[in-house]
Amino acid sequence: MHTSTGWLLSDRVILTTYCDIITKEHIAIEQETVLHILNGVSHPTHLVIEVSAGRQFSSDLASLKTIRQYANPILRHANLGWVIVVDPTPHPVFKMIGYTLTQVARKQLYICGSRDHALEFLYSKDDSLNSATT
Repeated sequence: MHTSTGWLLSDRVILTTYCDIITKEHIAIEQETVLHILNGVSHPTHLVIEVSAGRQFSSDLASLKTIRQYANPILRHANLGWVIVVDPTPHPVFKMIGYTLTQVARKQLYICGSRDHALEFLYSKDDSLNSATT
């Protein structure tokens, strides 16, 4: 399986994982799943995108227009909280694009090196996660 999306913390944090070469087809499938999840909740829900296993991006993602096409519906969703990208060595161009797109959508992006660090960060920023998991 190249990609997967599901709950990292039930009803609070979505995890999308990309493996191997990341293509726009993979992103389109996961985008649909994430939007379905966000449409089913009535509170801010955070998104963790783990790309550490998928270190290569296909050439069809080289266009900012293409990236924006897939990112905008999620970034503009009212129920989206923080966006966390897990990547131990983020590519500088994708890092810049990520920060730009999230700022335009008035969302917050954090990039870190591990899933544990992502959860630690979210717990420090969202007090409701502590009460949701206890």
